[in-house]
Amino acid sequence: MLGFFYLQVLPGWLGLQTASLHVSIAEIAGTVAVFLGIPLVAGYLTRTLGERARGRDWYENQFLPRIAPAALCGLRHRTGRQLRAGRLSRPCLP
Repeated sequence: MLGFFYLQVLPGWLGLQTASLHVSIAEIAGTVAVFLGIPLVAGYLTRTLGERARGRDWYENQFLPRIAPAALCGLRHRTGRQLRAGRLSRPCLP
């Protein structure tokens, strides 16, 4: 949807030449599966296996506080090119 807007609608409003992009539903579904599915499955497995191995108290009070800054750095890295995520990157700075 955003691709259509940026390639077709916005350039037309600005008086610029428009472009088209032909992408199949399978390609979109594959991209969504990679960029959303893999992190969701990794998070689910981390929580499930961590709680099973050490218990919920350890997971929430020991593991999560240690991994939270790394998770924010990963989010900042992932969104860094599209967004200015300055507030998210502060925990990543030494």
